[in-house]
Amino acid sequence: MLKILLVLALVILAVLALAAIRPARFTVQRSITIQAPPERVFPFLNDLHRWPEWSDTDPANAIQRSYSGQAAGKGAICDWAGAGNAGKGRMEIVDSSPAEVRLQVDWVRPFAARNFNTFMLAPEGQGTRVDWVLDSQNVFMLKIMTLFVSPDRLMGSHLEAGLASLKAAAEK
Repeated sequence: MLKILLVLALVILAVLALAAIRPARFTVQRSITIQAPPERVFPFLNDLHRWPEWSDTDPANAIQRSYSGQAAGKGAICDWAGAGNAGKGRMEIVDSSPAEVRLQVDWVRPFAARNFNTFMLAPEGQGTRVDWVLDSQNVFMLKIMTLFVSPDRLMGSHLEAGLASLKAAAEK
């Protein structure tokens, strides 16, 4: 029994040591083409009041939102709290132009972390190509998780679902 506990302790220490040397940040990117001009897509990203129209949220989470700062664009702020995956945090538009919207997101729950979400819009034919880049702080809990599941796999589906919802909203 002592040997089993010793081996288990060594495995746990090895996982923690490997997690400790993981990179401090990770980046995930996804793209989609929306059959709408950039000027129709841009307001969905630039106005945080419009995010509930498209952002990938679970209606069962009953997310509570409050807004402050600017009405839209640079300086617009949304604080949110919800159950489940929604967590709790604050997002602020830190840069905004018709070609790019960049947000700083400070998570409180499920764990404290800061990430940046950049949405780049470019005309593509009759539509708009939207690239979503997530640049995230790799907090220790994520470092452990990403030993077993890549950040791309862990967060990529979230970005894909969000872009699909943005496409559906903008193409209405």
